[in-house]
Amino acid sequence: MMDGENKRVIKNAAWMTVFQAANYIIPILLIPYVSRILGVDSFGKVTYMQTIAQYATIFINFGFEYTSTRAIAVNRDNPKKLRSIFWGTIYAKLLLTLVSLLVFLPYSFTHSQSTEELVMYAAAWMINIGWWLYPSWYFQGMEKLSIMSVANFLIKAAGAILVVVCVREASDSVGYLASFSFSYIAGGLITVAYCVKEEGMRRIKVTGETVKTLLGDSLPVFLASVCSSITQAFAVTYLGAGNATEHDLGIYSGAFKLVFAAVAMCNLPISMAIFPKVSREYEKDKEGGIRYFYKTLKI
Repeated sequence: MMDGENKRVIKNAAWMTVFQAANYIIPILLIPYVSRILGVDSFGKVTYMQTIAQYATIFINFGFEYTSTRAIAVNRDNPKKLRSIFWGTIYAKLLLTLVSLLVFLPYSFTHSQSTEELVMYAAAWMINIGWWLYPSWYFQGMEKLSIMSVANFLIKAAGAILVVVCVREASDSVGYLASFSFSYIAGGLITVAYCVKEEGMRRIKVTGETVKTLLGDSLPVFLASVCSSITQAFAVTYLGAGNATEHDLGIYSGAFKLVFAAVAMCNLPISMAIFPKVSREYEKDKEGGIRYFYKTLKI
């Protein structure tokens, strides 16, 4: 008979499946519409710009989806420590967001061939404001995956609706990029406000030492995962840097999203669902944490 812990893992994995479905299926459903309205060439161009912005996203997240999730899970019964981790992570990600902007600005100016392309780069990068704010690591650490998944679904659905409303002709590339960015920003603001009001994450003074510690804890995770993350985006970057036509890039981008979505739906939900519990068990007893990890593999 399945015990309570395994039931929780299964439930959380189910919610993470909803989370991943929103991440990948909704954008995939938009591909036929967007490629038809914008044209395959323009679709390839906007995908290239989204990929460049994704490098900033990788930097801004900096492994906090693991380290802050673990810290939240371990300290979930210590409200003061939770607030310190919450706001420390927010401020650390703000610092990384500003650094990424300083790098992105000169890149966009030197690689834009028109004012319209410069605006497109800006619209693509703005999604990172949402990534800075969105506290998925908090909800995952607290194992409130239903809230995180519903919020994520609403963000993606709002972005899709905005795309359908704003993208009506071939010249609406900026509208396409801005639709996703604005939905992410709104989602980030709403979820942070929810954490403050409903989760008791009232803003507190965070020292520079706290931010430094959080960054230091995340650095090894970032370095370990960055190669894998960049590899996923590199092909689009390589093709978009003049090694393929925009038409070919558009076709490749659509196909890549389909393949990556299938892979993510298979392996991410379970691993993300068990991570907070494994973190708590490991903190209490290393051997017990390892035993629990192997136990969940039998589910």
